[in-house]
Amino acid sequence: MAISQAPVPDFAEPPVDVARQLPEFRERLEQLLHAPVNRQAVLRRDLAASIQSSPVPVFLLHEVVRQGCLRGGPHSFDIAIDLLSGFDAPLLEVFRSFVSKDKPRWDRHLTAGHINDDVGYVLLRSLARSKVPLPAKLDAIKDCLHLGTSSLREAAAIALGDLGGDDAKNLLRQVIANDADSLVRDSAKEALDDLGE
Repeated sequence: MAISQAPVPDFAEPPVDVARQLPEFRERLEQLLHAPVNRQAVLRRDLAASIQSSPVPVFLLHEVVRQGCLRGGPHSFDIAIDLLSGFDAPLLEVFRSFVSKDKPRWDRHLTAGHINDDVGYVLLRSLARSKVPLPAKLDAIKDCLHLGTSSLREAAAIALGDLGGDDAKNLLRQVIANDADSLVRDSAKEALDDLGE
């Protein structure tokens, strides 16, 4: 997924009490995004606990997405996905907020390389690995798979590979048979291969 200079969508303004804690949260998140592998589990656990105990976990999850896509190190997408996937309803709310703001951009004639493609990639893969109930995951992923930009459709195919199961396999077969974009079809084929087909 390519990173462009376009801004990540502004998700929300933090409540005043959270705004005071935000610089420390951002610093801790920055440490996680650049930490050596042997320190990541502890830092991720501490950040997850901070998010869980926050009165507005959704805002902090938005911040994880923003920082993971814009300011992280070479593995920042994977680190953000690992952190985000530990959440359920708040993650689904973040995903739905992103989609509602990004949908106007989903004209299939747009070129790839928009930062929202990266945000979608991180959110789709996080959602697939999360504790969100399966029907809600599938509905969210299908929306991007059928209506999204080519980059989002590709990310949705990869997310279906993360999700696994018969429903995911059937959707991947449909993509292989019907998507007009060869990169999307190739990602679907690879995901299906990874699922043992």
